[in-house]
Amino acid sequence: MKKIYSLFSVLAICSMANAQFAFTDDFESYSVGDYIGSNSTVWTTWSGATGGSEDVQVTSDNASSSDNSIYFSSTGANGGPQDVVLDFGEVFTSGDFVFESDFYVNQSAGAYFNFQAESTIGTTWALDCHILDGAISLQNADVVMLATTYTQATWFTMKIEADLTTNNWEVFIDGVSVGSFENGETQVASIDIFPTQGNQFYVDNIYVSHNSGLGTTELSQLDNVLSIYPNPSTDLVNLSLDIADAATLELKVLNVMGQTVASRSYTNLVGSQNLPVNVSEFPAGIYTVEVLVNGSLSTKQFVKQ
Repeated sequence: MKKIYSLFSVLAICSMANAQFAFTDDFESYSVGDYIGSNSTVWTTWSGATGGSEDVQVTSDNASSSDNSIYFSSTGANGGPQDVVLDFGEVFTSGDFVFESDFYVNQSAGAYFNFQAESTIGTTWALDCHILDGAISLQNADVVMLATTYTQATWFTMKIEADLTTNNWEVFIDGVSVGSFENGETQVASIDIFPTQGNQFYVDNIYVSHNSGLGTTELSQLDNVLSIYPNPSTDLVNLSLDIADAATLELKVLNVMGQTVASRSYTNLVGSQNLPVNVSEFPAGIYTVEVLVNGSLSTKQFVKQ
């Protein structure tokens, strides 16, 4: 029977002018040994067959946080057979797309995932990510878009932020930007995680979001640029933004029902600002922050664990 998620779920939120999508999975809602494809409503496999060798099982052998993660391993010449897919439910062609996940890649081993550009998987690859022997390569059609490094046999967080409207992709490792690039594909529809030959890796705390409103560059042309950290958070969220001229700021935090759970007003703000919000008493879930500065609205989402 497929599980219904109470803490972490797929959300399709229509709020004001911006349609939003967010999904997160820390694999704590499963039992060890569960196949994620046959025990969730959102994960599947490349072929669509779940609960077998193509699916992946939950393990407690190693986790970035709490107890559980998923583990991929392959020694076959063709990789696999594990091959799991998270379908976003639609093709994102504009706006802000964010993917974030924790990875642990065994010493002298590798990891791999890709974004698919079409609803029908196997049609067009939007981006390939190869992680091997301390090096990360993000590629499109065998053209390396960005290369960076990671520490082997240690948990690290990779985050990819893409302004699909302006084709600006930026990559972060453990919260630090390692570069940006333009991609040959400007749309995403799903993520596919597949162990190629020699891959041995764990995955935990997957987060995907999409905001179909203003893209990152368009927001920067307004008076403020909003960022949120840490994300996910357990007790305190910091809202960071730059304000060019003295402004009045209205801040709201909304839950998934669109209800305001926190609000604040500020006057005569100018320059770099860091506005902390205590979320320790918030129920776990996904929240939307709305910041109105001199009539210009910016929105971001964060996860409360």
